[in-house]
Amino acid sequence: MTPKVTTLDNGLRVISEEIPYLETASVGVWVDAGARCEKPEINGISHLLEHLA
Repeated sequence: MTPKVTTLDNGLRVISEEIPYLETASVGVWVDAGARCEKPEINGISHLLEHLA
């Protein structure tokens, strides 16, 4: 099984892997910044992810 890497129009990279014999899904989110490193255009992303976890 090889992971598939897809880049969306907004630059977000999505890595997926199909495991045919499983009927579950798992999602992980990694952001290369914390609140102190946020640029104005992504201001608040760390706070949003905190509430999604």
